[in-house]
Amino acid sequence: MSAPLARSSSDRILGGVCAGFARSFGISVGLVRLIAVVAACFGSIGFWVYIAAWFLLPLDTTNKSGLDSVVTSLKNTGNSDTQNPTDLR
Repeated sequence: MSAPLARSSSDRILGGVCAGFARSFGISVGLVRLIAVVAACFGSIGFWVYIAAWFLLPLDTTNKSGLDSVVTSLKNTGNSDTQNPTDLR
């Protein structure tokens, strides 16, 4: 492996998963994308593996996974200091 396994932020079409795998294993990104499309078309397991990798692999620039981003945004929505517009006290 030539680079740590992470999603690509620069060479991405959806989540950067295929480009991240290609860079990490030193193979063509086109080949990895082709394998991902074939796996998704001939069985739903390919789709779910891609989604899982999207959420679990960190982004190469921030070192945060998609799941980290979701958890952070959920935490921030509960800590809103804005007043409810229907609350006229």
